[in-house]
Amino acid sequence: MKIKKIISTSLKEGKDKVLQELGENAIILSSRSFKDPSTSQDLVEIVAALDELPTPKKQDIHSILEKAKPPETHKDDFNQFASTIYSEIHDLKDQIGEIYEQLKFSFLQNYPKHLRDLYKKLLDSEISPDFALKIITNMESLPQNYKKEDLRKEIDKIIKKNIQFDEQIQKSEKQQVIMVIGPTGSGKTLSLVKLAVLAKIAITNNIAIISTDSYKISGADQLQTYSSIAGIPFFVAYDTNELKKIQSKLFDSEIIFIDTIGKRQTDLDNLEYISEIQDSANVSKTYLALPANLTRKNFLDYLDKFRNLAPNGIILTKIDECVSFGNILEGIINYPLTLSYFTNGQQVPSDIKPASGEEFIDFLMNNLWEEK
Repeated sequence: MKIKKIISTSLKEGKDKVLQELGENAIILSSRSFKDPSTSQDLVEIVAALDELPTPKKQDIHSILEKAKPPETHKDDFNQFASTIYSEIHDLKDQIGEIYEQLKFSFLQNYPKHLRDLYKKLLDSEISPDFALKIITNMESLPQNYKKEDLRKEIDKIIKKNIQFDEQIQKSEKQQVIMVIGPTGSGKTLSLVKLAVLAKIAITNNIAIISTDSYKISGADQLQTYSSIAGIPFFVAYDTNELKKIQSKLFDSEIIFIDTIGKRQTDLDNLEYISEIQDSANVSKTYLALPANLTRKNFLDYLDKFRNLAPNGIILTKIDECVSFGNILEGIINYPLTLSYFTNGQQVPSDIKPASGEEFIDFLMNNLWEEK
């Protein structure tokens, strides 16, 4: 593969130069605008490539149809005809995939060694190859002999540009109804208890907890025990009608916390029921509790399934059990949701804290920086 960087005064002029120097088969990999530091003139940088690998023979649908024309009346021959078309299309797909991988790998080889090494570290931290390539593309200004603080500054730019940290509980003149949702084993119920105790200490004594978890055996018992210890009124609602009745008696409570059933993310009936609770209870804020130690694929799937419930923020649980944070970085950027709280243990309420960019960068740096 031949790669060339072209500087011009406009995008059109740059494309003309690409056409002139590399020909019509050239591919534009990237383009960016910048100012010439010496003249302050606006310039455009284009990185283009010409694939010098053998190009697979083009096949269109007409040639495929000609090669396997079906008889009009024979069913078996028609099935064979359809199978032939499918096979031809599948081969084309594989050829395109191979070319893409070759292009991507060739492009990566043009980066300096320190960025290629960083790319490997990103993969080790459970970031996908495509997303890792996007990250190092935005780190071209990282010095070759970079220090820890240089890398931290580059990560900080990415975090500030792509992730929000907020949506924490604040005092309000209106009644707040706060719901915590999440899959089984996510630490959802314990997170709700921590939030409720924090709210009682820092905001108001006038709070209550309602459990809507009637699925799990003794599902509400643990929550009732914590509520009793903390001196917080506790109620159980087995359906939305009962939930409305309980809420009507709590009209003077400043904050009501609602716990929900934790089931697998593919249980669409449960997700629909949680949505009904949201509407019925007039929920003002919804937190999604997710464990930090999930694999990248599972973390992305949970975000995808639960985002239909429009969570205001994420409570990232089990931080203390997690050794890799690239999965979280990729997930939060792909599904832009606010990070609200981090939890790192079983203690109530000490093992929960507001999420912050500085702490999140610390997590990532543990994966990307080795002390020398």
